Amino acid sequence: MHASQTIGLVATVVSLYVALLSQRFSRAPGWREQRFFALIALSGAAYTLAGALPDSVVLYATQMQMVIAGWHLAAWIRFSAACLGHAPTGGEKWLMGAVIATSLGALIPGAYLTGVVTSHSIVLFEARYADAEPTTLGIAAMGIFCVTLGWLLARFVIAWRRGVPRTGIHALGLIGLSLAGLNDAVVTTFEAGMPYLLDLGFMLPIATVGYALTARFVEDARALERLSAELESAVGERTRELARSQEALHRAEKLGAIGQLAAGVAHEVNNPAAAIAANLRYLEEFVESHGALPDDGVRCLQESRGSIERITRVARQLLDAGRLAGSSATETHAVSLAEVAREAARLASPHYGKRVALIHSVPAELFGRGQEPALVQIVANLVVNAAQAMPAERTDGRVELTAARVGDRVELVVSDNGSGMSEATLGRLFEPFFSTKPFGEGTGLGLAVSRGLVMALGGQLRFTSRLGEGSRAVLDLLAAETPPRQERTPPVERTTPAGRARRVLIIDDDPELRSALRRCLKDRYEVTLADGTEAALTALERDREWDLIVCDLMMADGGGTRVYDTLHASAPDLAARLVFLTGGAVTNEARDFLARQPQPVLYKPLDLAALAHLAERVSAGSSASEP
Repeated sequence: MHASQTIGLVATVVSLYVALLSQRFSRAPGWREQRFFALIALSGAAYTLAGALPDSVVLYATQMQMVIAGWHLAAWIRFSAACLGHAPTGGEKWLMGAVIATSLGALIPGAYLTGVVTSHSIVLFEARYADAEPTTLGIAAMGIFCVTLGWLLARFVIAWRRGVPRTGIHALGLIGLSLAGLNDAVVTTFEAGMPYLLDLGFMLPIATVGYALTARFVEDARALERLSAELESAVGERTRELARSQEALHRAEKLGAIGQLAAGVAHEVNNPAAAIAANLRYLEEFVESHGALPDDGVRCLQESRGSIERITRVARQLLDAGRLAGSSATETHAVSLAEVAREAARLASPHYGKRVALIHSVPAELFGRGQEPALVQIVANLVVNAAQAMPAERTDGRVELTAARVGDRVELVVSDNGSGMSEATLGRLFEPFFSTKPFGEGTGLGLAVSRGLVMALGGQLRFTSRLGEGSRAVLDLLAAETPPRQERTPPVERTTPAGRARRVLIIDDDPELRSALRRCLKDRYEVTLADGTEAALTALERDREWDLIVCDLMMADGGGTRVYDTLHASAPDLAARLVFLTGGAVTNEARDFLARQPQPVLYKPLDLAALAHLAERVSAGSSASEP
């Protein structure tokens, strides 16, 4: 085997390897154009393999090389279109067809080759070549191939100058192939005594693309590594955010933690319930044996009533917490902070006596967004807490109510000069059922519920304190302008006929509660009972002369919602005399209904004084919803 055949075999092996590599890469996303280069490398391998055949079949080998050359150029045209990012145009398709048709002409005997075989040797390279003499038509075919190759070279050079990725390396490979093809055309046409270089020329673009494939693989690997690092960083950040969110959720869920809530409620309710049960059992046994109340009977009843009030406070605060947990947003409006401070001071005054001075200096022009009843309750709770935390031996206790605007927020501050709190106490201040008050004086729910109410109104409640220096509670709300004037609906004119007792319809599905309410109210009112929704609607359809309707909210068959909606549609004046009685709105629908309807709501256990006040007001001609 002489040198030229050896070079051809080496070029064949290299081309086949690059063809397989390109085909493999073409399966990866973004590398699809490599399947066309696989055709280029495969046709190059076939061309160099034909050149390595024995001299005895040189005519056949030369014919096959001319056919393969046409297909090789067609593959280059298709690959160039893919590199430029588009499908072959009509002109490109025509050019591919022309070179393939030209190459197939080599299969016609005598068309491109005369049949004469000559040979020449290159002593310097120890190479011997057998040459098939071309015809004029064969020389023309080689000219078409050279022109096509020149066009491809120009196309890649232009794309290279435009900055199209990876076209420069292809242009360099095609320059080598063009020079090798030009050399072989001159040797064949003019029988020049030079070596054939096309076998090496085919290897040049294939080898450069092999290098380009490696470089591109390295670039993609680096890009993948960068993306992986960025993804790991993003995942790490999201994980940290999720951890922070879970931590915040955990803190928010403390208020609704069933185990802690159940234990706290049991602790707070069992003691007063035990006192009530013991007093009632004592009174029952004494009356059975003596026929009259004992000397300390009134004292027993007073203690029992105090215990009931303790249970009522716990139940009321749990209801507030339930309303917060069941609502995602609370409607707010402009509220005068001066009015809130005055009303809170009035409500709190019975709880701190003369040893604590309450000073409030809230500017009349300050307004915040919220709900006035809720804010009054919160501020009154803060004032009472501050006053009750004052040591008993102090006679110079002072609680101050101040307010100021800070940007688009307003801050209502309750400060005191008491003994202050430790860092440990501050950290647990908002925990449900945590209290610093003596046993029996606090439920430990006030601050937890207050903060929940403030957050539902879009504000914040925070504390600062130091031992020996007093404490400072800051109620932070969104600032608002002067509240709009409240328009009141004229009251419904209605009077109770002289000499007739006020008629009250009580609607509740609990028989024991109905009986208890009748016993409490029968001396003052003409009481009628309805044991559920259907019975109530029947009674209201039959008789419309009611001074007051007390209706339980949560009952079967639609409950208080259905009763109110029915009256509002058929007898709106009667609907205006309805008062809801509830132990708690346990569904979102019930909470939404209470929030949007105008009638007052009384909570169980029923405050008889509040009920009497409503009855008096309705009898005087006002609707139940009038403040």
